[in-house]
Amino acid sequence: MKNSVIDGLGERRIERFYKLGWLHSIADFYRLDYEAIAKLDGFSGKSAANFHAAVEKAKKQPIYRLLHSLSVHHMGQRTSKLLAAEINHVLDLKDWDMEKYQTIRDIGPTCAKNIFNFFQNPYNVKLLETMERLGVNLHQTDEDKNPMSMPPTRL
Repeated sequence: MKNSVIDGLGERRIERFYKLGWLHSIADFYRLDYEAIAKLDGFSGKSAANFHAAVEKAKKQPIYRLLHSLSVHHMGQRTSKLLAAEINHVLDLKDWDMEKYQTIRDIGPTCAKNIFNFFQNPYNVKLLETMERLGVNLHQTDEDKNPMSMPPTRL
């Protein structure tokens, strides 16, 4: 997960949880065993509880942050905000064609193709559906509705 939406989730923790066999996809971050985490060296009950609280908070983030964390090539924070302003639900994007992406200012053909391909992949769609079942917000929030608060990109 690039630009993690979960506070306190860094590369070292990701690698550690992966080596323990706890992570196979980004959805696994939302179903970690916090009692087991509390028993790990370097953790305590309090640090595991704080991490659990950070995961719960991340579930409620605006969808632009989720989109940005998906690591779609060329889809940066600005593009994520522009897309989030145009949809009611993240999975609306699986029904878009390439031309629809390009109707949004600042989204060119390469970026449109990358996003289109991501949402046409059944694995990715299933992953997002799983995340939603685990409580991750995939619906547009008030914060997602105004991408104009970002400065324009340079040409």
